[in-house]
Order: sequence, then structure tokens, then C-alpha cells
Amino acid sequence: MSTVDSLIAALASPDPNERAAAAERLAMLGPEAASAAVVLVRACADTSTEVRKWAAVALSSLGTPRVAHVIPLAGLLMDDNAWVGYWAATLLGRIGAAPAVPALAAAVNSGPIEVRCQAAWALGQIGESARAALRVLLQATASDDVRLVARARDAIERING
Repeated sequence: MSTVDSLIAALASPDPNERAAAAERLAMLGPEAASAAVVLVRACADTSTEVRKWAAVALSSLGTPRVAHVIPLAGLLMDDNAWVGYWAATLLGRIGAAPAVPALAAAVNSGPIEVRCQAAWALGQIGESARAALRVLLQATASDDVRLVARARDAIERING
């Protein structure tokens, strides 16, 4: 079992100190921890503040996750925890994979504003392959939230090239 695999297993421990230590070690690995992307996103909803903190640090330094993570990450966009959805959208934007467009477009339309904004950003990162989301992004430019309007406009500009 690799170091990353053992740390992923430790994130499932009933002991919050063990989970926090695993998340911290994954954070120190940076891009080498890419295979832990989905588990780290889920850890953003952990009951322990320390686990959540280290999971976010790890995700910040993770780089681009694997394309194989697109479907599991897309499934986390509408999670009850806003940080889970936020990080799922962030990683999908880093991957830039067109298969995530329908889920990201749905996330722009509903949920916590942080997730909606990040989903719009992710669509912009995907670029021209996210053309199917233009209608949703255009609707988002009519939002009362200036952050969402800005992210949607930026995404539209990137998609239209």
C-alpha cells in the first residue's frame, strides 16, 4: 500500500486526531496526493475542525486531480455542505473536463452562493467545451449577487473566446 493510500484509509478512522494527522500529511505531499482528491473533498464536511482545515490546505496544494475523478466530484457539487460543493467545483475547474459541464451548470442555478460562483468559474476554465452552459451563465448575470454576476460574465467571455 502506498503512502497516499494509507493516508486515504486513515481519513476514514473513527479517531479525529488520526484523520487530522492524515489530512495534514496529505497537505504536505502537495501534487503527490492527487489520488486523494475525492476523499479530501468529502473531508471538508468532517465533524472535526482540524480535519476540515487540513483537508482545505491539502486541496489548495493538490494541483490538478485525475480525470477519473470527474464523475465522483460532479456528484459532490450538490452536497449539503457548501465547502464540499465549493471544492468539488474548484477541482472540476482545474481538470477542465467537458463531462462535468451539465453538473456544473446545474450547480450555477442552485445551492449556496459560494458553490454557484465556483461552478461558474469552473465552466470558464473548461472554456469552449462548456458552450452548452451559456444559457445558464447568461441567466446568472441577472443575479442580485455581484460575485456570481462577475464569475458568470468571466465564464461567458472565456467560453466565447
